[in-house]
Amino acid sequence: MERCHMKSSNVYNKKRNVGSLQVGDIVWKRTKYLSNANKKFMAKLAPKFEKAVVTEKLSETVFRLNNIFGKPIGMWHIKDLKTL
Repeated sequence: MERCHMKSSNVYNKKRNVGSLQVGDIVWKRTKYLSNANKKFMAKLAPKFEKAVVTEKLSETVFRLNNIFGKPIGMWHIKDLKTL
C-alpha cells in the first residue's frame, strides 16, 4: 500500500513547482476566457498564458500578481502559473 502511495504521489508532484517562486519573479499566468458570439470572440484562439509579476507570497501555493503594466490582477494558485 505504501508503494502505491509513493507511485501516486510521484505522478501528482511531477509537474508541481511549490516554493520556487519569489516576490518580483515574472511568470506566465493561465488565462480564463469565455467565448462570446455577439462580440465575435473565440476563446479557443485566445492566448493561453500572459505575463505577470509576483508581488506577494500569501502561502506556499497562493500568490498575489500584477500584470506587466502594474495593475493588480488578484490571487492565483501555483497550478495556474509557469515560470519563465
